[in-house]
Amino acid sequence: VTTISPTMSGPSSSRWAPKPPPVKAFNSPVVKVSVGEPPKLFDIHKGLLIHYSIYFRSAYNGNWAVSNESIHRLEDEDAEIFQMFYTWLYNGQRLHPPGEDFDLDKLPLMLCGVWVFGDKRGVVGLKNTAMESLTSTFEQVDNLPEPSTLCYIYDNTSESSSLRKFFVHLVAINAERQDFSIAAFLKDGKREDSLPVEFGYDLAIALAEVAAVEQPEWFLDPGWEGYFDKS
Repeated sequence: VTTISPTMSGPSSSRWAPKPPPVKAFNSPVVKVSVGEPPKLFDIHKGLLIHYSIYFRSAYNGNWAVSNESIHRLEDEDAEIFQMFYTWLYNGQRLHPPGEDFDLDKLPLMLCGVWVFGDKRGVVGLKNTAMESLTSTFEQVDNLPEPSTLCYIYDNTSESSSLRKFFVHLVAINAERQDFSIAAFLKDGKREDSLPVEFGYDLAIALAEVAAVEQPEWFLDPGWEGYFDKS
């Protein structure tokens, strides 16, 4: 697999890096996974899928296991997202753009897609790699989420999602800056009438927590650790 630059995540020696697969995983049968519509076919070592993914572990080892010769179909997944998962598997658990002509302005949305895929398919290491890239991306001042990113998150995650909490808390933390206006953020031409209603509710709760006498831990020490999956 060819490494695509620029790299979007830190090395696999990161504290959130998953346990490496056993050598035998690379000697396991190669299975076919068909992704998206129109379908794109991926050849992947079965041992890698089983090692990293709860979903694939169940698919290939469960009571209704898929045979090695069968094509495992994921019509509802995005082929570009799966391509990033594929390169993550074979490139030391680093994330790379899905192509050399990838528009880096779409990076936050793509990283959220990777996180959602990891959450849905039980790939904890992939979720944490995506979160690590997101925290690095948004640590920069004035780098705030676009409506399309927030809409995607709220359409594809649960109420308790750490991905939702990360972006809500990110905006709430920025709201405390003297040069930042939460009203201007919400009424920005790109955001007005396009932000998820649930995001507004969650942000109001977060801002109330910040204004309380005893401020929340996530605000006092925004080291982002609480947004990683430690399971």
